[in-house]
Amino acid sequence: MQQGDPLGPFLFCLVLQVLINALVKATPNLSLHNWYMDDGSIVGKIDDVLKAWTIIKEKGPELGLFVNIPKCELISASGSDDCFKQFEKEMIRVTDGNMSILGSPIGSQFHCSSWVSDKLNKKMPLLIKKLESLNDAQSSFLLLLYCASFCKMVWYIRTIPPDLISDCCVNFDSMVLNCFEFLLGSGLSEQSLIQAQLGTKLGGLGLRASKHIQLQPILLLFSSPSLLLRLFYLNPSPILV
Repeated sequence: MQQGDPLGPFLFCLVLQVLINALVKATPNLSLHNWYMDDGSIVGKIDDVLKAWTIIKEKGPELGLFVNIPKCELISASGSDDCFKQFEKEMIRVTDGNMSILGSPIGSQFHCSSWVSDKLNKKMPLLIKKLESLNDAQSSFLLLLYCASFCKMVWYIRTIPPDLISDCCVNFDSMVLNCFEFLLGSGLSEQSLIQAQLGTKLGGLGLRASKHIQLQPILLLFSSPSLLLRLFYLNPSPILV
């Protein structure tokens, strides 16, 4: 099997399921035990989490699964690091409730806003500059529309409460519209910019504004709250990620 084979994730999960079954049997009192491929989230009392961690370290290598300790995080919602004493010192420790799970920040407004801003500022300015430097305005616009606009924000606006990243959305939308105006070679009125952010069926260009669209996904998310959300926001138990 080569890298990129579509069967790869499936076969990996088959092996991982053996370890997960062992954890379920040995630690039935965990508050949460979820996996997405090799990203696992374990929530519970200190003894239960420590027992699960020990099983992962001992049983994993037998299946060809090895933990990367420096990338593992210990998270205590209580604000105390006393519960970390029995774990490896190399593990990342979080006591302020600010964390990131599967590429999405969880925590205070400052943490979420800074986290998303850092991600965007690392690549967006360079990407915009490259688009503006192309000699074909039509190609640049299509790349902006399909590769560098709303699609860049979809994951964030679906997983982060809107009031925590509203400024990030405004700044991102401004970058997109500024690039569009540059490609046109002319500035546009406020009304024209609003129309450009409408869908094509409504006479717009599809440069959707993340600031205006972010509310619906998060409302759908909270209309059927998952166990994961309730535990992260309401449960003071230590979390091992």
